[in-house]
Amino acid sequence: MIAFYIFMLACDLMIPAIMLFFGYRWQKKPPKEINAGYGYRTRRSMSSKKAWNFAHVIFGKQWIKLGWATLVVTLAVMVPLAFFTLEINTVATVGFIIAFLQLIPMIVPIFSTERALKREFGI
Repeated sequence: MIAFYIFMLACDLMIPAIMLFFGYRWQKKPPKEINAGYGYRTRRSMSSKKAWNFAHVIFGKQWIKLGWATLVVTLAVMVPLAFFTLEINTVATVGFIIAFLQLIPMIVPIFSTERALKREFGI
């Protein structure tokens, strides 16, 4: 049972880790070239090199903030489970709900980044 708990904890920590890793990376060093395979890729962000760099900095900053918040909430919910219950169904249900809810802060910055691109570049 402890192995399953560790597995679920690791799975739930992946999204905040990805957000923090790419947030710091894109904020400091956006992908060099506009491409269709890697980076914050939208019509607006890919319209120019300046927009591309701007979008990555804005998006990166937001992912850093939300990544830390998501990490704290995930740990605040998952760590007590180890002390109160390691029942597989409970751990699985809580872990799944956390993973699903983590998608919200992962996606929300798209809207504010697009607004910032529209405001900054008028595109």
